Amino acid sequence: MASGAEPTEIAKLFSEELDWEIAGDTGVLPWIGKKKGRVAIADFVRDSRAMVERIKFEVHEVLAGSSRAVILGSLVSKLKRTGKVITTDFAIVLTIANGPNRAPPNDRG
Repeated sequence: MASGAEPTEIAKLFSEELDWEIAGDTGVLPWIGKKKGRVAIADFVRDSRAMVERIKFEVHEVLAGSSRAVILGSLVSKLKRTGKVITTDFAIVLTIANGPNRAPPNDRG
């Protein structure tokens, strides 16, 4: 995302069956709430670039197992419309299912 790649190109890195959920007031920012599919990622990238200036983004830890990864970090952002600076801690939970390096359960040799 930091490289400026197009939102649809970034979205291609995710499953078409993506479940997206960010807790919070759904009326505050367009990416808050439950969304489905790659369009959720593309919309998030497009909307966040338009509305938020990234000041600082840090990944503190990545925890990974065979089918799930958790990314812990923090970010500081400035809302372009108001100039308000927001500090946020985050946890991103990624679940991997039938990826290119994983054989289906019945096909392990």
